[in-house]
Amino acid sequence: MIRCIRIWTGDDRNSHFQEGFLDLEPGRRGDVLSSGMATTTVSFEETASGGAFAWHTAPTRQLVMAIGVLQKCFPDELTDGAWLPRLREIIPSYGISLIDDADVLRRARADTAAVLKIENV
Repeated sequence: MIRCIRIWTGDDRNSHFQEGFLDLEPGRRGDVLSSGMATTTVSFEETASGGAFAWHTAPTRQLVMAIGVLQKCFPDELTDGAWLPRLREIIPSYGISLIDDADVLRRARADTAAVLKIENV
């Protein structure tokens, strides 16, 4: 079972959050899989940090890949010679415990608040 958070903008123009779970079934190679999801297109996008668009309601459904999925499915790519430098550029606190390093936690919260244009509390 995978915990997921659904995020959307309602007709009231407010953000809404709903926690849910994806049930997983045994796969053919000892892995686990969710049920299929019909789609007509799939695309991948990388944007500059800070965002490129003003706040808007997404015109299509968007699925977000969790970092844990990358770690589990592509461990050989998460190395200094492959994806790890770019991942650390995108997520400077990647691989650092925010529980154990209060300075990194404060920087991450301040950076996030600045990008989202919200108060850093």
